[in-house]
Amino acid sequence: MYCCRLWRSFVPVVVMGLSVAALPGSARGEEVHTLTSPENGTVQELAQALAQVSDNSSSGDDRTEQPRSERPTVAVLDVTSDSFTESELRLFTDILRTEIFKLGRFDIVERGLIQQVIEEQQLGAIDALEDAELLELGEQLAAEKILSARIEELAETTALNVRMIDVESSILDFTENVFVSDRGDVFDAIRDLVVNVDVHYVDDDEADPESRQQAQTQRWMRLGASSEEADELVGRDAEIDEYLSIRQYDVTFGPGDYIDLLDAGWEATTVIEFFRLGVPYDQVERALEHGISGVDTYAREFQPEGISFEGYLEAYERQLLTAEDYLEYRDGYNRLRYVFGAGGVANALPIANADFRFFVLTAGAEYFVTPYQRGFFKASAEAGFNFMNVILPSPYLQFNVYAGTEPFYLKAGVGGLAEVFLGGHFAAYGRAGLELNEVLEFNLFVGFAGTQPEVSYTDLETARGEEDYVGIDFPYMGAVLAFKPSQLVPFRY
Repeated sequence: MYCCRLWRSFVPVVVMGLSVAALPGSARGEEVHTLTSPENGTVQELAQALAQVSDNSSSGDDRTEQPRSERPTVAVLDVTSDSFTESELRLFTDILRTEIFKLGRFDIVERGLIQQVIEEQQLGAIDALEDAELLELGEQLAAEKILSARIEELAETTALNVRMIDVESSILDFTENVFVSDRGDVFDAIRDLVVNVDVHYVDDDEADPESRQQAQTQRWMRLGASSEEADELVGRDAEIDEYLSIRQYDVTFGPGDYIDLLDAGWEATTVIEFFRLGVPYDQVERALEHGISGVDTYAREFQPEGISFEGYLEAYERQLLTAEDYLEYRDGYNRLRYVFGAGGVANALPIANADFRFFVLTAGAEYFVTPYQRGFFKASAEAGFNFMNVILPSPYLQFNVYAGTEPFYLKAGVGGLAEVFLGGHFAAYGRAGLELNEVLEFNLFVGFAGTQPEVSYTDLETARGEEDYVGIDFPYMGAVLAFKPSQLVPFRY
């Protein structure tokens, strides 16, 4: 009966944990206390028995697994984090355990046994364990190593860290980091960490050439390489360690990209420098093809001005040597502007004598059909909403022409608006105004023809045909002061 219970309780699943804490050189020296299990005797006896259980069921991998007697026994702790939910961490942990188990390199202490020891020792949360407690936990479990891991979101980056502690020597045996900018890439990062573990704990010099080549092919395919790419990388004796050192900063960097890098003869350290700054690989390739081998000029002169690395490449290609020159060029070719304005409308002057008058807000976008916006002439199309009395949105569409020289341009436009939500009013209008420095604009406009609304705009209640109904006397006029940024966030002009 004891053997049956033992067999059912042992499931060879790998647990991987994360931690960013530094490990002191030694935390050993405390007496190991024996814990009593209510069912199966002592936990230590159970752990020692589990370490001797032989279960070499295949994981579906073609790799040659280490003999059971040569595998180190590892207690893999649950993934910890302050940035992710408990269910997410459980998923990460399950994936890590599965991938580590498939390596066939370790005997894994069953998770339930780890939890039982932690509860009986009253150790608390895994991420709160001191190093001495971790080492004692390893001894109680008869484990040779303890694997812990942590994942946290820092600003726009998610950082994953894994470490392996040797229980007997109290030495940090292995540690690695992977950084991703998108939560969706976390699973790829986990896969990279597992391959790192695999590479670290293999001694290829002890394997025959055929087995070594087969193991390398399997590792490349674990990292997403096709069979053709894997064969090419193995045939070129490409270094997985170097590839992983690049990928830890951008998990979208694939084996095919690494082959291109090798073909071009670029240094891995150069690519890493770009990745650390958040530059995607397609832009890295473009930079290296131009002979740009560093990011110092960009980081010092262009990035502080809010210019993207792609903008820096464009400046280099157009021989614009300073950030100021590029900004002047870029703004001149910027075709899209956003329009935010405020003003008023009345059907007669002076306004005090007008039958109706109301406040107007404008929100829209203006697209220039001319490629360069700082010549003598430019033209645009504009669309958006006029909000009459703030609460009546009226879609509008207009076409504009400009003439002048920077910073002053005269503007003329024609268009139409339709208040379709309440009164059903349509009007055609013309505009004339002045644009200053491409950012500020003052317009006078005249509604010269249109239909009458179904309700009076004087009270928004009286229907057309009733005694107190007040219609629109064409032409009516108005004025609007507008602000026209080229970007919504951040405001940069």
